[in-house]
Amino acid sequence: METIYKVEELKKLFPVKRRGIFERTRRYIHAVDEVSFNINKGETFGIVGESGCGKTTLARMLLRLEEPTSGKIFFKGQDITSVDRQELKNLRKKMQMIFQDPYSSLDPRKTIYNLVAEPLKVHKVVQDGTREEKVKETLALVDLPTTEEFLGKVPDELSGGQRQRIGIARALILGAEFIVADEPVSMLDASVKAGITSLMIDLKQRIGLTYVFITHEIGLAYYTCDRIAVMYLGKIVELGNAEEVIRKPLHPYTQLLMEAIPPLQPDEQWGKTITERGELPLFDEPPKGCRFHPRCPAAKDPCSMDEPELKEITQGHHVACLESW
Repeated sequence: METIYKVEELKKLFPVKRRGIFERTRRYIHAVDEVSFNINKGETFGIVGESGCGKTTLARMLLRLEEPTSGKIFFKGQDITSVDRQELKNLRKKMQMIFQDPYSSLDPRKTIYNLVAEPLKVHKVVQDGTREEKVKETLALVDLPTTEEFLGKVPDELSGGQRQRIGIARALILGAEFIVADEPVSMLDASVKAGITSLMIDLKQRIGLTYVFITHEIGLAYYTCDRIAVMYLGKIVELGNAEEVIRKPLHPYTQLLMEAIPPLQPDEQWGKTITERGELPLFDEPPKGCRFHPRCPAAKDPCSMDEPELKEITQGHHVACLESW
């Protein structure tokens, strides 16, 4: 399969304030720590994990909304970590983001027409005479009305689901191929969430989109994603086909995530039944060895000393766990 996106040893450190006037060592939050993966054209690549694991920071770095501390990002073979601002602006016609909050991501003073047409004005890709036609065409693509009355509304007059569809339209109007969706349905009601998720799947099939789908809901990732990467404290601990990661989780952290959701069938059980121990470590002081070992019920002495690498256990299924090798 063609690789459209490639990430190599991507790292993001955030400096934090010193705890006292006598502390001389600068401390950093390890938000994303040497993460590597490929994304194939036409697939939905899911990134899951609990709050604070680094999902959103990674999502923002993929589009250089957040500058990486180190590492490389390649889009269609081009290293986008080294391009200048103008070249990055040109690339963003093909790389867009759907934000988590449909309420704060839209300017409340602008009309729907101006919100959707704004990317066309910024990139100067469509002349004034055909701009309205392009806006209506894109609104129809995301199942929204194209009447003059609707175009004249402001975000406060729309529901949460309609606002998120506007966000999707803004991402698509320039002809984007690669979409990073940062928890796009987490703030929506269950019925609306299903509609937006179905729309995204339909758009993928109709116009050949490639998604990175960020979510803390592993059940939603199972429904929407082709492959899943599980993150914990800035590291990918498991990566593989969605069916295999969900049905046969190898890392204890993934197994714990599965324990938190009901199975697909009443008499079905997700993998092993395990119980978490300990507490989440400090983000600026990640534990030595495996980062999950303080909470892992299967941890042994080597886990506190040796940091496991992400290794392929079965075809396409990788895990960073000494006990799984």
